[in-house]
This record gives sequence, C-alpha cells and structure tokens, in this order.
Amino acid sequence: MQLYGLLTLVFVRLTTSKCFMPSGGTRDNLIPCPLIGSAEAASCCFANHYCLSNGLCMEPISLTFYRGGCTSSTYDTSGCPKVCDHTDILGADPTTHNGVWNCGSARFACNGITNCQRTNFTVVPGKIVWNTAASSDLGPMPTSLFPTSSTPSTTTHVLTSVNHATITVTDTSTSCSTATNGVDGISVGAATGLGVGIGAPLALVVGALSWMLFRENRKARMRSQALNIPASRPGPKPEDIPVPQTPVTTRGPAVPPRTPSSTTTIHELMSSQLVH
Repeated sequence: MQLYGLLTLVFVRLTTSKCFMPSGGTRDNLIPCPLIGSAEAASCCFANHYCLSNGLCMEPISLTFYRGGCTSSTYDTSGCPKVCDHTDILGADPTTHNGVWNCGSARFACNGITNCQRTNFTVVPGKIVWNTAASSDLGPMPTSLFPTSSTPSTTTHVLTSVNHATITVTDTSTSCSTATNGVDGISVGAATGLGVGIGAPLALVVGALSWMLFRENRKARMRSQALNIPASRPGPKPEDIPVPQTPVTTRGPAVPPRTPSSTTTIHELMSSQLVH
C-alpha cells in the first residue's frame, strides 16, 4: 500500500504540474520531465518525445533537439533549461519552445543555422532520461551522444555522441547528474516533444510508454510489410501458348436430297386440272 501511494503521488505530480515558458506564460500541451538529482524544477517537453538530463528535449523521429518549458515560472530556478531563454540571445524566443541548431565545433544557435555566424553558444552535455524496462521496445539505435557521469546510481542509457541523424545508445550505471565533457556534432533543429520518466517507481508512466512504443513498432512493421509485397508473376510468352488443333474429318461425295414421291403426284394432279 505504501508503494502504491508513492506511485500515485509521483504520477499525480508529473501529470498535474504546470509548464511555463521563459517569459512566464503557461503551455498546456507540455508535460513535465522527471526531476534530475536535487534540482528544484524540471524541464517540460511535448508528448511522445524524450527529456535530456541537460534540460533539452529530443524528437525521436528526426532526432532534433529543442528547449521546451519548465515547471517553475522563474527560470533562475535550478533544473530549468537555460538555453535560448531570453531575447539577448540572437534568434531566441522566450514565449515558446526554441530549436537548438548545431553550428559545428560544439557550438550551437537558436532557431536557425543562419544565426551561427552572428552568435552561438555551448550546450551542457546530457543523457536521455527514460526507464530501462522500456528500452527493449525502442529497437536498435546507433551509439554515442554524451559522455557518462562519474557517480554511480541508476542504470540509464547514456549517449556519448551524435552524428547528424544517427544516435547510438549504450547501457551504463551512472547517476542522473549532468556530465561535464564537451558535445561532438549534435544535429539539432526545431521540434516538439516530451521525455519519458526514469526509475522503477514510475510504473504507471512506464506502462503508458510501453504501449506507445508497441504501437509505433506495429506501425513500422505494417509499413515494412507493405513495401515487401512481391510483384505479380509475368504471364507466358505468346510463343509458349499451345495452339488448339482443328479436328480433321473425312467427307464423301455429296448426296442430293431425296424428293418425296408425293411431290410428283401433286404436280401430275395439277397438270390434269389445267387440261380440263
């Protein structure tokens, strides 16, 4: 009963917390991420997307990254994503979520690669935050994104690098604290999404995630089967089609039809009547 009560409290906390933009406005379509370590607030992402331990969000289809919202209306609170959060940064829009673009050499810009030449910044390395129990449903992924943290705690999937559209994930036993090494080649763009919770206590959240992943895998299998439909077999060549043989019949000389004898009688009767 105590465990059930704990799960209920955690689930209610995750689903009822409001999410704020850096400008202070609320966004109802954002969902809070799990708290990371001793942070006072958590970042917010859109549904079906992943949270990163550095406060950013990742869209899993196009592998793009963005800054979402925060559970605190004051962005100075620890745990809020402090990326593209104020107008002093070129391209940043504090009233909504912002795409984070890769400029190369571990430098990034807000809402467009064209802003790389005028202003850019670094991004704190991070890890995808999800529950290990659901990782088998994600299928194979490339390996590398962010380096690991040094304090052992919970088994998470650590990304050690990003190479444009490829990501590789490896299992390691680490804490949820933020890593300190640099980022190498993150390909990022504007996107929307939500991260999945980490830790065994979030059973309800894990169940919802597992269903979502099962549904996506089923759609992928259906698309794969549709692409593998075999082509129709070609028909036989004209020269291979057998020509039906016309049966041969023998015929004798034509036999004239026989005239009934009554015909002659009628003619003779008509002649005698004409004479009289």
